[in-house]
Amino acid sequence: MTQAWQIDPPREILDKLLALYEAEQRAVVMEQTGRLLEAFPASYTLWKLFGAALMSEGFPEQAELALRQALALRPDLEEAQKNHAIADQLLRDISAAASAEMLADS
Repeated sequence: MTQAWQIDPPREILDKLLALYEAEQRAVVMEQTGRLLEAFPASYTLWKLFGAALMSEGFPEQAELALRQALALRPDLEEAQKNHAIADQLLRDISAAASAEMLADS
Protein backbone atom coordinates (compact mmCIF):
# COMPACT_ATOMS: atom_id res chain seq x y z
CA MET A 1 0.00 0.00 0.00
CA THR A 2 1.40 3.38 -0.95
CA GLN A 3 0.89 6.51 1.08
CA ALA A 4 -0.49 9.55 -0.70
CA TRP A 5 1.77 12.59 -0.74
CA GLN A 6 0.17 15.59 0.92
CA ILE A 7 0.88 19.14 -0.19
CA ASP A 8 -0.61 20.82 2.89
CA PRO A 9 -0.61 19.80 6.53
CA PRO A 10 -3.96 18.74 7.98
CA ARG A 11 -6.60 21.48 8.09
CA GLU A 12 -6.67 21.56 11.91
CA ILE A 13 -2.95 22.42 11.98
CA LEU A 14 -3.47 25.23 9.47
CA ASP A 15 -6.43 26.50 11.47
CA LYS A 16 -4.31 26.60 14.65
CA LEU A 17 -1.55 28.49 12.85
CA LEU A 18 -4.05 31.01 11.49
CA ALA A 19 -5.52 31.48 14.97
CA LEU A 20 -2.04 32.10 16.37
CA TYR A 21 -1.34 34.59 13.58
CA GLU A 22 -4.59 36.44 14.26
CA ALA A 23 -3.75 36.45 17.99
CA GLU A 24 -0.51 38.23 17.02
CA GLN A 25 1.64 35.26 18.03
CA ARG A 26 3.75 35.80 14.90
CA ALA A 27 7.06 34.53 16.32
CA VAL A 28 5.37 31.24 17.23
CA VAL A 29 3.84 31.09 13.74
CA MET A 30 7.27 31.67 12.17
CA GLU A 31 8.85 28.89 14.21
CA GLN A 32 6.09 26.32 13.69
CA THR A 33 5.57 27.15 10.02
CA GLY A 34 9.30 26.96 9.37
CA ARG A 35 9.38 23.45 10.83
CA LEU A 36 6.27 22.38 8.93
CA LEU A 37 7.78 23.55 5.63
CA GLU A 38 10.43 20.86 6.01
CA ALA A 39 7.66 18.27 5.78
CA PHE A 40 5.40 20.20 3.38
CA PRO A 41 7.73 22.19 1.06
CA ALA A 42 5.08 22.45 -1.68
CA SER A 43 2.46 24.07 0.55
CA TYR A 44 1.45 27.44 -0.87
CA THR A 45 -0.53 28.14 2.30
CA LEU A 46 2.47 27.57 4.58
CA TRP A 47 4.80 29.71 2.43
CA LYS A 48 2.21 32.52 2.38
CA LEU A 49 1.72 32.36 6.15
CA PHE A 50 5.47 32.13 6.75
CA GLY A 51 6.04 35.20 4.57
CA ALA A 52 3.32 37.17 6.33
CA ALA A 53 4.69 36.29 9.77
CA LEU A 54 8.25 37.16 8.72
CA MET A 55 7.09 40.50 7.33
CA SER A 56 5.17 41.42 10.46
CA GLU A 57 8.13 40.48 12.66
CA GLY A 58 10.51 42.75 10.72
CA PHE A 59 12.28 40.32 8.39
CA PRO A 60 11.44 41.77 4.97
CA GLU A 61 14.21 40.02 3.02
CA GLN A 62 13.21 36.59 4.30
CA ALA A 63 9.54 37.45 3.83
CA GLU A 64 10.16 38.33 0.19
CA LEU A 65 11.90 34.98 -0.34
CA ALA A 66 9.03 33.09 1.29
CA LEU A 67 6.42 34.97 -0.73
CA ARG A 68 8.46 34.42 -3.89
CA GLN A 69 8.31 30.68 -3.16
CA ALA A 70 4.55 30.93 -2.65
CA LEU A 71 4.28 32.72 -5.99
CA ALA A 72 6.40 30.05 -7.68
CA LEU A 73 4.03 27.39 -6.36
CA ARG A 74 0.87 29.24 -7.42
CA PRO A 75 1.73 31.81 -10.12
CA ASP A 76 -1.90 31.72 -11.25
CA LEU A 77 -3.21 33.21 -7.99
CA GLU A 78 -3.70 36.96 -7.92
CA GLU A 79 -3.25 36.84 -4.15
CA ALA A 80 0.24 35.32 -4.56
CA GLN A 81 1.15 37.95 -7.14
CA LYS A 82 -0.04 40.81 -4.90
CA ASN A 83 1.63 39.45 -1.76
CA HIS A 84 4.98 39.12 -3.50
CA ALA A 85 4.64 42.53 -5.15
CA ILE A 86 4.06 44.13 -1.73
CA ALA A 87 7.14 42.44 -0.26
CA ASP A 88 9.23 43.32 -3.30
CA GLN A 89 8.14 46.97 -3.14
CA LEU A 90 8.96 47.13 0.56
CA LEU A 91 12.48 45.88 -0.15
CA ARG A 92 12.90 48.53 -2.85
CA ASP A 93 11.63 51.20 -0.47
CA ILE A 94 14.06 50.06 2.23
CA SER A 95 16.93 50.09 -0.26
CA ALA A 96 15.99 53.57 -1.50
CA ALA A 97 15.75 54.89 2.06
CA ALA A 98 19.14 53.41 2.93
CA SER A 99 20.66 54.99 -0.19
CA ALA A 100 19.12 58.36 0.64
CA GLU A 101 20.43 58.14 4.18
CA MET A 102 23.94 57.32 2.95
CA LEU A 103 23.83 60.31 0.57
CA ALA A 104 22.63 62.60 3.36
CA ASP A 105 25.44 61.43 5.63
CA SER A 106 28.14 62.11 3.01
